[in-house]
Amino acid sequence: MKKYMRIVSFASIIAMLTACGGSVKLADGSYEGTSSVYTNPDGSDAGNGYGVVKITVKDNAITECSFTTLRA
Repeated sequence: MKKYMRIVSFASIIAMLTACGGSVKLADGSYEGTSSVYTNPDGSDAGNGYGVVKITVKDNAITECSFTTLRA
């Protein structure tokens, strides 16, 4: 489940950053976003947690991107 959450979150972020086309000027800086907390519907702790993505932009390009899964 963690791998699935990571892939979906990363793909969503890339889609959001590229959806506007090449005419968008990205401001230099570091950005961080946190997903909502996932709670396994069967009541177990398996897969419970949330994700944090960190992106660094320099010269209108993404220079670093990381995604970390954390337990809630």
